[in-house]
Parts: sequence; structure tokens; C-alpha cells
Amino acid sequence: MKSKKKKEKIVLSASAERELELLSKHCKIDKENKTISYRYHVKSVDEIIDENVGDAKHPKINDEFLSKLSDFAHSVPEPYTIDWDIVVDNYGPYKHKDLIEAISDSLEIFNYNYSQNKKSEYIKMSLLIAFGIIIFSWLFIVCSFNLFTDSDITHNIVHECVYTVACVILWEGIYILFLPTKSYKDVSYTLLGRINHISLFNKNKEKIITKSFTEMKARWVEDSKPIRHFKRIFLATSVGYLCIGLASLPEIFLIIKLIEKVGASAIILIVANAIMCVIVLLTAIINLSLYYEYGKIRKYATLFNFLSAACVFGTFAFRLYLNITYINTLSMFGVIILGILVLISIGCTIETYAFNKLESKNLKKLHNK
Repeated sequence: MKSKKKKEKIVLSASAERELELLSKHCKIDKENKTISYRYHVKSVDEIIDENVGDAKHPKINDEFLSKLSDFAHSVPEPYTIDWDIVVDNYGPYKHKDLIEAISDSLEIFNYNYSQNKKSEYIKMSLLIAFGIIIFSWLFIVCSFNLFTDSDITHNIVHECVYTVACVILWEGIYILFLPTKSYKDVSYTLLGRINHISLFNKNKEKIITKSFTEMKARWVEDSKPIRHFKRIFLATSVGYLCIGLASLPEIFLIIKLIEKVGASAIILIVANAIMCVIVLLTAIINLSLYYEYGKIRKYATLFNFLSAACVFGTFAFRLYLNITYINTLSMFGVIILGILVLISIGCTIETYAFNKLESKNLKKLHNK
């Protein structure tokens, strides 16, 4: 018996059905293939071309045109995609093939610019959350040391000011985390997920040339899953290293108090702690550079991740030794955190090496095309 393939039936909400009903007054809707034909009519090609950039052979599409397509894309319910039918009465000196290629290039450039803008937002979010955590840790140290014991009023004022600043910074980071930017230059990223075909028509509404979004996207350079995974780890470890590095600096004052009890061991720990902080902070900056794919310092990523792993491991081992020898001389919680960071550092060092190998392969493939 022949097995019949049944198409999956997608049930739309009442509002989505009503929206399709309204769109059907202006567009052709294919409910079987889940596509909507949207006709965009211009009298002259100059309305969609940026005349200040490019030439007749390599025209550039203006941002206003993409913005108008983006506005319509918001009106289309999922899972429907759009067949963009662009009717141009007068093409002037421009060839149809060059125009469809220019639209494809504009969408690709928008994708790259949006990705970089998204990375900037994630870095901003990560740094805000990191500095919020760091300021809270400093506030804890200020309260623990009782630096203003001579004046309760001064202590309360400093406490409230630092607490407010930390809350504001942390809240800004959390705000970006839950409400990320979904547009770039008034063009929504939703547009790229709604394109099915783009076609050019003449003034008699006759199709001249068409190109599917799948064809356009075939040449795009996009990160593979392993690379995306590595980049997320670099961003996360940057935040972790930043927090550990800056939050550990005030701990030096705590260790100074132990000089009388543990002697030279405390001095060694102060020096080790200071070196670890510097190395870890540099690694955080390099990992951020690696995530953003900018800066010459990226080439030192593997080296500094290895140095961070070595420094953190050395500090962890020495703290553990002091805790065993002098019984809870230092915070056991701090020792455990450093132990976890040792494992993360080793993992990040291995992934940095693997990431650089993958990037080299991708660049070779791109240059060989």
C-alpha cells in the first residue's frame, strides 16, 4: 500500500485568521503553501536605489526601501512567508539581474550589521551585570571592614550611594537581557525570516526575474553551531574573569591581616592574588575581543587562557594548603569557587585552541571560493 503524505495542519488563532482576511484585500494568499504575495509598486527605480553610492553595474538599495518591507513583514502571522513582487515602471540604466543582486547584497549586509550590533548589545549587557556584581561585592567588603565605624551617618550615606549605583547598573544589564534590541536602523530582523521569493516586474505586471531567499542565503557566511557555542562561552568566561579579577582585589586587605598569623605565606598569597587578578582581567578583555571578532589581541587568546588557568590553579592550590595547615584561615567558599574556576579555565583554554582551528579552516574555505 502506498503511504499518503499528509501535510501538517497548522491552526492559527482567531486574530491571525482575521489578519489574513484583511491582508487578502491587498495581497494574494496561498493557504496551502503558507505564502503571501506582496506587491510593491514604484514609478522609477530611483525610489529604491541609493544614488549617492554605487553605479549602474553595482547599485545599492536604500534603507528606506528595506524599512518599508520590514513594516509589512510585521503584519504577516507565522508561519506565513512573503513573495515580494516589486513592480518598477522605469528601470533606467539598471539591469534586472544587477538589481536583484543588489537587493540580495543589501539583505546580507543587513544580516552582518545586525549580528555585530547584537554582539555589542550582549557585551554591554554582560559588562553591566558584571560591574553590578563587582560593586555589590565591594559593598560587602566595605561593610565587613567597618571602614566608617567612627561615623554611622557616613557609613549609611556611603552604603546607600554604593547600593543604589550597583542596583541601577545591574538593572540596566538585566533590562537588556530580557528586552534585547530586535531592530537595526528601523529594519526588523523579522524581515529575514519572512522572505520566500523576491521578484522584479515591469510596468505591465509581467515577471522579469525572480530569486528565492534560499538561493540568496547560500552564499552567506554564518557561524556554525560549534563556533556559536564557543563564542557564548567566551562571553560567559569574560564576565566570570572580570568578576573574579576585580572582586578579588579588595581581598588583599583581608590577607594583610593574616601576616602575623601565617607570616611569609600571606605575603606570597598577596603577590599571587595580585598577579592572578591582572592575568585574569587581561584574559577577560581578550575573550571579549574574540567574541566580538575585533582587535589584534585576539591572537593571544589561547596563551592568556592557559596563563589564567595556571594562575587560578596555583592560587587555588596555595589557598587549599593554607586552609589545611592553619584550619579555615581563609574562606572555604572562596577556595571552592576557585576550584570550579580552575575547571572552567582549563575547558576554556582547550576551546580557545579548537575555536582558532575552526576559524582558520573557515577562512581558507572562504578564500578558496
